[in-house]
Amino acid sequence: MSDSYKASDKPDKGALFPNKKKEKETQPDLTGTLNVDGKMYWVSAWKNKAQSNGVDYLKLAVTAQEEQSSTKGSDKLF
Repeated sequence: MSDSYKASDKPDKGALFPNKKKEKETQPDLTGTLNVDGKMYWVSAWKNKAQSNGVDYLKLAVTAQEEQSSTKGSDKLF
């Protein structure tokens, strides 16, 4: 993730960056942070293509930073 962008300084904003640590297909293509009402979240995104019509889209997952740091034994995405 880029060190030049700090979502914590920008209320109700966030950013995604290419996941340079991606080693497996199951890991996200993009990762980043999001600030919503002063609460910080991790954001993960996977590039996908709709089977029905071939349209490209992003599938997202959002996790509260406190929630992820307290989870034991989980694969760390970032």
